[in-house]
Amino acid sequence: MTPPDDTPSADEAALAFSALQDDASEAAGQGGSAQRKGAPRKARVDRLIRDKEVADALAQTSAAQAQQLRQRLQSAGRPQDYRTPEDYTRAVAEQAVREVGAEILARQAEQAREIAARAAYDAWGEATAAFREKVPDFDEVAHNPNLAVTPIMAESIRETPRGAEIAYFLGKNLGEAQRIAALPPVSQVMAIARLEARLDTAQAAISRAPEPIGALTGRGGNAGKPLDQMSFDEYRRARGF
Repeated sequence: MTPPDDTPSADEAALAFSALQDDASEAAGQGGSAQRKGAPRKARVDRLIRDKEVADALAQTSAAQAQQLRQRLQSAGRPQDYRTPEDYTRAVAEQAVREVGAEILARQAEQAREIAARAAYDAWGEATAAFREKVPDFDEVAHNPNLAVTPIMAESIRETPRGAEIAYFLGKNLGEAQRIAALPPVSQVMAIARLEARLDTAQAAISRAPEPIGALTGRGGNAGKPLDQMSFDEYRRARGF
């Protein structure tokens, strides 16, 4: 006889996936409403990041459960191998349930990955919206097809508050991007972190710098001007782009 099946139920995973879909739909609705009401952009980004994390976790769990079920798949054998016809019928039914469950879980894992990818894309769009308004050629530069960005680099860039600036910097410095992409995975993460630190240091220096003497003549500099008050050209010079 087939031993009792202690593999997590596909129904349980399906319920979890249904809840995730409901959350994603609710987030989309709330996101649109919040945007119309002028809600903080960061709150929308944080919500999308949470959705991505939940979807990633569900995708991983569903894929693992599907693999467990597949590993338990085996031929039910012949009727004469069982003590009673009922035992044979039960074994065949359990086998069919495992096959269907594995397929359901595999599809669910793929759908969860799609939800995670969509949430990551939307979060990136929200997180870079302010920078995109300041820098008109952001998409052209940051999405340059010749820009070398590994999946690890992309994940690190998305996770930093200065991701838009880092992506733009790398788009303007293709050689630096290529150098980072050639590093081992851990070193790639560290290199992105160092770029973020450089940007933080640059902003701190700009904020502390006194107004240049030229300002007395009316020609003025912009070293002491807040970033959000700079023109596009001033912003690019201040950032070294």
